[in-house]
Amino acid sequence: MTYREYQVLANKAVEVAPDWLKDDIKEVFEKKGRDVGSSFIVSQLHHLYSFGLRHIFTATDLHFDWSKTARERLTFIDNNLDVVDLLIKKYRKELKEE
Repeated sequence: MTYREYQVLANKAVEVAPDWLKDDIKEVFEKKGRDVGSSFIVSQLHHLYSFGLRHIFTATDLHFDWSKTARERLTFIDNNLDVVDLLIKKYRKELKEE
């Protein structure tokens, strides 16, 4: 695979990334600033969707959708760290241009 092919593939992956992932990454940048590292953002995403009080409160209200959604999102993040990293680089670049 040439570099040009990689760039085309990377751009398509960023375009079709889920909106919830894009929004969550932007939210971390807004809260913590643009100088945070990729590993910090990934850890924040894991913290957001890992088992915690949110799961407990939704279970007590008999809403089990959040547990399923969180598990699916964690799986997506774990399986697509390269896409997450590309999104982080994209948003960091956009913030530097502002």
